[in-house]
This record gives sequence, C-alpha cells and structure tokens, in this order.
Amino acid sequence: MRSDDGRVTVELLVVRDCAHAEAAGIVLAHALAAEGLAPDFEVVLVDTAEQAQARRFVGSPSFVVDGRDLFESPDAVPGVACRVYGTARGLSGLPDESELRLALRAALED
Repeated sequence: MRSDDGRVTVELLVVRDCAHAEAAGIVLAHALAAEGLAPDFEVVLVDTAEQAQARRFVGSPSFVVDGRDLFESPDAVPGVACRVYGTARGLSGLPDESELRLALRAALED
C-alpha cells in the first residue's frame, strides 16, 4: 500500500534458500533506480502455505508494489514454490529487467 506520505511500498517475496533471491534483489534495485525511484524494498520471506495464500504468493521470487504482484497469474495456485518467468530468452527464474521496468511503470500509473 502507498504510505500516508505517498511513497510506494515495494517488496520482494521469496522462499527460504531461493536460488534467485540475490539476483532478483539486484535486478529490482536496478529497475527501481532506472525508473527514478529509490532502490529501497523489503525482502519478505514466505515460509508457510498460509502465508502464501494470504499474500496470493505464486512463487519465488515475486515482485510486489503496493500489495500487487507485478506479474499477476490469475490461474496460478498460491504456494511455497519456485517461480518461472517467460522471457525473450525463454523460461527463467527472473524476469528480464526491461519487463520488470515495464511492470513497475504500469503499477505506478494505477
């Protein structure tokens, strides 16, 4: 959610020992900075099925702005799992930085 001062809340949701967590943080920081935002975000560990259900978490890593998954998958079932992104190079554990930047822009325009 946006804070009372209008700041954007950015979260990186991951499961324990996520192989892509560190790289996801780097890509997210670069994308935020490229969009003129402070590269500040909170890393949130999702450990249980209950947490996954409550957060509509469909896999690690997930990029969330103001409570909204930037790569929503309406048909995906929430769970403590890894996530795969379709990229120009094929399936990957991370979205391309350009796709992340587009998703950030779209979220900020809402």
